[in-house]
Amino acid sequence: MFLLKVGWRYAFSRSNRHNSVSIVIVIGIAIGLLALLTLLSVMNALQYEQLDHIRSIDSFHIQLKTNLQTHQVKEHLKEIQAIEHMYQFVDTQSIVSQKGSSQSVTARLRIIEPSFLTDSNPFKSNSSLWTETSTTATVAMGLPLSYAIGVRPNEQIGVTFIAPGKTVTLSPQYKEISVDSLFRSHLDEFDQKTIIIADPEFLHLYDQGRHTYGIYLTKRDLRKVGSVVKQIQNILPESEVLSWQQLNSALYSALLLEKMLMYLFLWLMFFIIAINLKSASMRLVYVKQRELAILRSLGVRKEFSSHLFVVQGAFITLLGEAIGLMLSFVVIRNFNTILHFADRIYFMIYQRHSAVLLFPFQTYLGVGEVIGISVGVCALSLFFSYLGARSLLKKEPMEIVRNE
Repeated sequence: MFLLKVGWRYAFSRSNRHNSVSIVIVIGIAIGLLALLTLLSVMNALQYEQLDHIRSIDSFHIQLKTNLQTHQVKEHLKEIQAIEHMYQFVDTQSIVSQKGSSQSVTARLRIIEPSFLTDSNPFKSNSSLWTETSTTATVAMGLPLSYAIGVRPNEQIGVTFIAPGKTVTLSPQYKEISVDSLFRSHLDEFDQKTIIIADPEFLHLYDQGRHTYGIYLTKRDLRKVGSVVKQIQNILPESEVLSWQQLNSALYSALLLEKMLMYLFLWLMFFIIAINLKSASMRLVYVKQRELAILRSLGVRKEFSSHLFVVQGAFITLLGEAIGLMLSFVVIRNFNTILHFADRIYFMIYQRHSAVLLFPFQTYLGVGEVIGISVGVCALSLFFSYLGARSLLKKEPMEIVRNE
């Protein structure tokens, strides 16, 4: 208790001429923690939203390639409770043109089971489907792609694509189909290049060879993709099973690298604050060295002096972290409100709105991340507090008194 009282007095007592340095460091830690947690929460939400769109719309949660038929695969995997939906599909490149027009574009055909466009799956949750008929949609074209070739619902298009042939391995196929619906998802790249054909006749063209299945997991098991992949591999060892992270490894690695670099640059801010904390400890030890020498000559152990300045650093750090965490909670909860207020000021100055300030940002921050960052900042500050006091505490009491 005595150590805590002395440590607090050394850090914030009015009799300490250098308490202003402690206050500045507290403010620096609070602002640094606020910046780190706020940026991290926004980046987490943006990355999670982007990755969720990719795995829900483009790549599925898991892709399975096997020689087994659909009913055989479903029979083998029926015991895995984490699997919510499974569809056989084929992705192939094609040349698409409006019937009677010479204009054509390249597009990806996603040939898939008919239930894909009717089930309540992640694709339906992340997209909108428009149709002018009451029948079930079988051919859905991305809205941007339909604008590119000038196609409306119920109009005919010609599709040239590659499919397995009867006498040769692959042969070009040409079919005229009617676009009965348009879709718009949260993934623009997918909409601009994709036509979904939920027609069994097209799927039968690819009955030969290995089949590809797209698997959606339940929401509660979405974080267990790796374990589900291992389960499928154990049940079907001859099959190829890939998670959405493996299918999008380049993008996933780039997003992780972006997050790591953000951590690095923001942690440099705390490194600078820690150096200032070291300087404050050295300055305080120099000012209090006569007092410490008297305590040492009265029998106080050297470890007490070291602990004293570490406790001082702990008070400064913990107070800064407490203020920073409270500010972060308020800012993250009201992030869009703060941006809208900033947009009003921007409008008053420039007479126009800012698209960035009006963007509906989402925020997400895990408890583990907050704890990890707080513990890391505290450990860094305590370490530099100890470094600041260590050099001067090596002197013997009589040497300090004699120099005085």
